[in-house]
Amino acid sequence: MKKVRKNNYLNLMLIIMGVVLMTIASSNLYKNHLLNKINNSYISKYVANIQINEIQNASVEFSPDTFIYISYTGDQDIYNLEVKLRKVLRENDLIDNFIYMDIANLIEEENYLITLNKSLNLKEKEIKKLPGIIYYKDNEIIDIIDSQNGLIDSGDFIQLLEKYEIVSYD
Repeated sequence: MKKVRKNNYLNLMLIIMGVVLMTIASSNLYKNHLLNKINNSYISKYVANIQINEIQNASVEFSPDTFIYISYTGDQDIYNLEVKLRKVLRENDLIDNFIYMDIANLIEEENYLITLNKSLNLKEKEIKKLPGIIYYKDNEIIDIIDSQNGLIDSGDFIQLLEKYEIVSYD
């Protein structure tokens, strides 16, 4: 009788240890999944992508209304912004007018904003904090929105679209 009871306790301990180990393993898998998700741009899967060193050559091929979204990965708030931006782009049929520029490797430099502004030929109005969106009309920079006054959101982008009568939300 004692041997059966001892075996039952041993089986119970093994089951509990197995459940604890499976819980820890699944928790680690989930954390890695979330980390991997925010370290990859959501919007880059749906729009054209460009590198900073390609901007001069690519600007010749811009459509009449082009938006360059300049950002980096590794931030949950930026990932959430990109999800909302994609929704706005899809609703307004602007996917082909939107270009993503990832500057995660440039952001590690000390004066990355100066380098970025020079590369984009931004003189009068500059990007002061990322992420930001530059609006080009017929290959000329018309307007810039950035995160200087707080992280931009899809509402800021919609205001830009309405300001230049690209879309109207009446």
